[in-house]
Amino acid sequence: MSKTLILILLSVNLFSLVLADGPYNVDLIYESDGLRNGPYYSGATLYYPIDAPEPFASIVIVPGWGMPESTIQDWGPFFASWGIVAMTIGTNNPNYDWPEERAEALLDAIETIKQEDGRINSPVYGKIDLNSFAVSGWSMGGGGAQLAAVMEPTLKAVIALCPWLDNWVLGPDDLNHSVPILIFSGENDVNAPPYLHADIHYNYTPAATDKLLFEVENGDHYVANGPDGGSGYIGDRAHEWLKKYLLDDFSNCELLLEVPPTASQYLTNIECESVIQGDLNGDGVIDILDIIILVNMILNDEYNSIADLNEDGELNILDLVIMVNLVLYGDAGACIDIDGNVYETVQIGDQLWMAENLKVTHFNDGSEITPIINSDDWGNYNEGQYGVYDNDPSNADIYGNLYNWYAVDDDRGVCPEGFHAPSDEEFMELEIFLGMSESEANSTGNRGTNEGSKLADNADLWISGNLENNAEFGMSGFNGLPAGHRLYDNGYYSSMGNFVSYWSSTEHSSNYAWNRELEYHASVVYRFYATKQFGFSIRCLGD
Repeated sequence: MSKTLILILLSVNLFSLVLADGPYNVDLIYESDGLRNGPYYSGATLYYPIDAPEPFASIVIVPGWGMPESTIQDWGPFFASWGIVAMTIGTNNPNYDWPEERAEALLDAIETIKQEDGRINSPVYGKIDLNSFAVSGWSMGGGGAQLAAVMEPTLKAVIALCPWLDNWVLGPDDLNHSVPILIFSGENDVNAPPYLHADIHYNYTPAATDKLLFEVENGDHYVANGPDGGSGYIGDRAHEWLKKYLLDDFSNCELLLEVPPTASQYLTNIECESVIQGDLNGDGVIDILDIIILVNMILNDEYNSIADLNEDGELNILDLVIMVNLVLYGDAGACIDIDGNVYETVQIGDQLWMAENLKVTHFNDGSEITPIINSDDWGNYNEGQYGVYDNDPSNADIYGNLYNWYAVDDDRGVCPEGFHAPSDEEFMELEIFLGMSESEANSTGNRGTNEGSKLADNADLWISGNLENNAEFGMSGFNGLPAGHRLYDNGYYSSMGNFVSYWSSTEHSSNYAWNRELEYHASVVYRFYATKQFGFSIRCLGD
């Protein structure tokens, strides 16, 4: 192999690693590192997560006609960053290998991953789940992925990227399999027009097989070559598909039912059952049986996000403590929103506060709080809306969502059952308990001495300043984090790391409502009224 080709491959992989956006770091190996050279494909790169829960499920991705491995390589680090081993491969004869050969290449690559589990010098030695494999491919590779499901029914999932199969001879029997399949297509694809390929593939897949078709508006044949296609909804839906069917994690299944704004066609037959965080045996309640299951999962070093009650990516004694509290105190001691998110709480004086920001996406009657992704759409309507800082789901996990005040004021309820959005007076009660005088509490602007420092926490997330440098920083357990806010006039996100603003339920006037703000440069608490279209955090208070 020439030095020039080696440099090209290295640059492609380094760029791909930049695109990984999951919570785990990623590394990779080549055949030159000991990876098996399978007879039914040519060249391979294996991406694997670092410090993710084991054992790892796996997926293999193959390119389309005449195309090299590099054309689908962005998928490798993306999947690995979400805790899944991903292997991208090339084909023996790019211009002559038809979907049938690409199906064989995918299954041969799975054999390579299995052998990595037994290769002592492999970084994934003993870490592969030998019963959890998925396949994917682009164009003819996408057609091959579907044929691989027919050939190997033990596969857990298929993702077909703008797939191509010979529609002149294709019939329903050719796609008669039970492997859940996600099909991406582009509305303006001239190489594999959806009406001749993706649409037919979806219709020929048995009705009893879970399936989803996502056609991207104005998309071409290359729209699904990486996770950033369709404004990132390609990667989002692919991740959730594997989460549900490859990882057996149904916690975000409802997201697969939501039609992305970049879709020109969106079809599915899947159904989602409501999932309660902590309900490990799926009987609708959290009880001693779930505690027993969780103890066994911890002892066996297993992982399931439904059991990860503090959402730190691992199962340990902290999750067990939370679950025991849920069982002991029942609904009265549990803070669980309608989406199944479980929140830690803290008793401060006579008040029981959530110790985390709200991240619910539905009102308590099940109706959706309007998500706003495009900044131009923010603040245009007097209805409950929310956004996720920089549209990055990992920010919601840490900081919660940012809501306008109309979500707070909606009669359908935004806080978990047994909790409510605090009034301006209830915020004052909190501040006075922490040491603020009554006269200061009733004033506006910066008030108090170090009550803001007491309410804040996690110095690593805050910009250094008077807030975190105060000796009383974090002592209340309120756990205020610098979530930033969303501007009312242009929908831009701003000030993460600098500030956090909390809505109160108290209206100041027709256009304004009272809020509280913690600021990195001050140990006090800022009280003022803000335009209702701002995107602020919500911290709920027990009834």
